[in-house]
This record gives sequence, C-alpha cells and structure tokens, in this order.
Amino acid sequence: MKFLFSHLYPFHRKWYGGGNQIVRGLALELTRQGHEAHVSSTGRDEMGVTAADRPVVYHLSGRFDKRTFGVQLAWQTIRLAIRLRPDWVCCLTSEAALVMPVCNLLKIPAVVYQGAPELPDFRFKGWSTIRTIRYKLGIFLQFLGARAARKVTTISDFSSRLAELNWGIPRQKLAMVGTGLDDVFIAPNAPSAGARTDKGPRFISVGRLTLPQKPLDVMAAALKELPFPWQSWTIVGSGPDEPVLRNRLKELGLEERVVFKGTLSSAQIADMLAEHDIVLLPSNYESFFLTAYEAAAKARIIVTNDVADVRKYFSDSPSVIVAESVSGEAYQRAIIQAVENQGGLEVKAVRTALRVKNDFSWPVVAERFLRALE
Repeated sequence: MKFLFSHLYPFHRKWYGGGNQIVRGLALELTRQGHEAHVSSTGRDEMGVTAADRPVVYHLSGRFDKRTFGVQLAWQTIRLAIRLRPDWVCCLTSEAALVMPVCNLLKIPAVVYQGAPELPDFRFKGWSTIRTIRYKLGIFLQFLGARAARKVTTISDFSSRLAELNWGIPRQKLAMVGTGLDDVFIAPNAPSAGARTDKGPRFISVGRLTLPQKPLDVMAAALKELPFPWQSWTIVGSGPDEPVLRNRLKELGLEERVVFKGTLSSAQIADMLAEHDIVLLPSNYESFFLTAYEAAAKARIIVTNDVADVRKYFSDSPSVIVAESVSGEAYQRAIIQAVENQGGLEVKAVRTALRVKNDFSWPVVAERFLRALE
C-alpha cells in the first residue's frame, strides 16, 4: 500500500519532538514491510532524516510558520494526495481539519493519528468554550479533523478515553495503536557506562524545554534541597523556555553543575542515558510520554509523574518512581528514594527494560496500525 503522512512541526532542532519521532518510526517500518511511505512536513531537514530514513520520501516546504496553524501544510498535503493517490492519508496535527474533508470528497481514505499531549473539552459551554478554542486553536483544528476522519488511531488508552469523553469520538471509530521506540532502544543494552563515584549520582533529563508541560524548574528546586551530594544534571533537548530555565538555575546556584546538550539524535540520547544513573522526567501532561519508555528500555532508574498510562503500565516496576505531585517536595522524596535504593533498583530496571522492548517495537505498532485500517 501507499501511505502519505503529514506532520506540522519541522525536522528542526528547536521543534523536533515526539511527533517527529512517531511519523519517522511508523513510515520507516511500513517501508520495511514492503509498503510505500511519503511524509509531508514543513521547514528544512536539519536532522538529516531524508538520508537516514530512505526509502521514506520526505516532501518538505522549506519554511515553517506556526501562526498559520497548518493551513499551508494542508494545501501541500492535499496536492500530494491528488498527485500520489495514496491508499491512505494519515494526519498527525492541525492540518487534519482541512485535509480530512477534502480527502472524503476525493474518496481518498484518510485517518487521524491522535498523539497530542492534551485533548481539551470542546463541548460547547458558552464563552468558556470559545476562550478554550481561542487559546488552543491548533488542538481544536485536530479535533475538527478527528470528527471528519473515517478512523482515529491514538497513541495510548489514555488518549482514546479522552477522545471519547472530551471530543465525542464514537468508541467504534477509535483504535489504540500506540507508538514504538527507535531501534537503538530496542537493541540489547550494553553494560552501564562509568562507575559510581563519591561525587554522587549523575542525573539526566530529556525532552522539549517548555516549562508549562515539563516543569524542570520545579525539579531544579528539588535538586537544590537534596540532603546529599550529587555530581551533575544533564539536560537534553531544546525549546522556547531554555532562557527561563537557565535563569532559574542561576538563581538557585546550580548552573555550574548543569550541562545543556541541546537536541540530540536517538542514538546519542541512548548513549547519554547509559552514562547516567537516574533519569528525571517531570511532566504536567502527556499523551504517552515517550521519553519515559525510552529511559526504561535502557534499564535506567526513573523519577517521573502520574501522566497518561505511566502509573498503569509501570505499576509492577519499582525502578520507575512516580512522584506524588508536581512539587519540589514530592520530587525530592522520589529522588531520595531512588538514590537510597539505587543498587536494588538497577537490578529491577533490567527486567523492566525487557518488557518495554517487547511491547513497544515498531513492527508491533505498525501491525496494530494496519489492523486498525482494515
């Protein structure tokens, strides 16, 4: 079959995130299974995906403007759909609001993949709903696309429940297909790099630097008050709130122990995770929380939050410590628990890694995706 995927956010270092990884992983796996896959997106190829993901074909606009809310990408995707006549079009972001109705008119089968980290309630309740639409216009356009789509595939059970509750998507129209981990996380793990030292644990965090969603500033306050020494905190990722976070670290006197690595490839992230002791992943909301599963696949001890299906999936995994709340005190207690039990938790983390690798490989996800389209 021939597939055309569309994704608004470009393959730039600043904007690269979970959605980019999802569209790459699914498209590449489908080509491995003998299908043809095209990706319609914006901007330029700063990450080298065009060469790395062959035979996936990327159609990039050359520029990115978030303020258009996917209108330009929708036009590009519609033109590609007319020219390529794919068996399925799959939209991941706000362009779905325009692409889905046009595909229905052209009788081109189209599906929405819903992986947004939040699904606001758009059921009309007067001015409050209008305000929600105003401030969440991109998500609202995804909502319109999902309502028009033949099928809505989701990233998690949590997202399926929200799509049914907040968006009124009929249950029979929903299919949870999940997401997969990059091959570097599925591969067998090498022994952990580096020996423990008297300087204390080495922490690492991975994700886009948007503090309303990823409260690394709150985690910083927790690290400041730890009752024992720690060696370093490495932050992998970039985003609009990096200057704010740097200023907060300076206020806390932590800037000399914190290293910003910017956006890295999946292979580089896997190597960085292996070199650190404990992964700190604070979050206020997620649809799946890919970085938590990646860290778990690398057999790391994790401190995180109760978001998406994290507590449900890792309920039998002591190496994944779920903080009681998004607060400095709760994070501090969770970190202390991780450090005080580090040796035993590292052994348990190996068993968790094997389970994650079995459950979240791209062949498994692609099979669920194809079954949903049937």
